[in-house]
Amino acid sequence: MTTYRLGKLPATRPHGLRELAVYAQGRLPQPPAEWPVPRASYPLDGNSQWGCCVASGAAHLVAAWDAAFQESDPVPNEDEVVRTYFDLTGGPDSGLNEATVLGVWQRVGLFGERIAGYAPVATSDIVGLHQAVA
Repeated sequence: MTTYRLGKLPATRPHGLRELAVYAQGRLPQPPAEWPVPRASYPLDGNSQWGCCVASGAAHLVAAWDAAFQESDPVPNEDEVVRTYFDLTGGPDSGLNEATVLGVWQRVGLFGERIAGYAPVATSDIVGLHQAVA
């Protein structure tokens, strides 16, 4: 039996960061009726041994973006994911906070790329979730 590690720390919201709906204020288009999961490879990326699910998830987002938009950004391999995970934790296998990692991805980058921004979406906001995915 494979034992998986839990690597996500409790959620926090950076001070001043509001939900996507506040920034959008009705300016986002109506999302498509469906959005299929892009066909890509989503390996464990070390998560069967380490608590690196947040770093693995970031690598999966790169793979999904490439597949959805026919781009060719380099998708990090397991060694890169695990190395990034331990760089972000400062050494211990302690898990990561998603908001902290998104902030790092925005400010300095992950896997050689930066994101322009991020905002949380309330899980009860179905249209907002669809808009965020789209």
